[in-house]
Amino acid sequence: MALTVPFRELQKKLGTEHLNKAYNYLKRVRFDDRRPGTDIDEKTILSDLSKMVPDADDRFRVEQLLFLEMQINN
Repeated sequence: MALTVPFRELQKKLGTEHLNKAYNYLKRVRFDDRRPGTDIDEKTILSDLSKMVPDADDRFRVEQLLFLEMQINN
């Protein structure tokens, strides 16, 4: 990941397994599963994510990390 410092900070706080699970879930539903008929509504995404990352600030940070990473790579 190009955003090493923010990633490592979240990794310390959430643990590697939880961060990777949340990051990969978001990447899949936000970017990879963008075929017709595969859309998941925002409420479901936030509900699923809150089970992986209970703290709202941490969820926001994971989302931001993913979006910044995608911007850098595109």
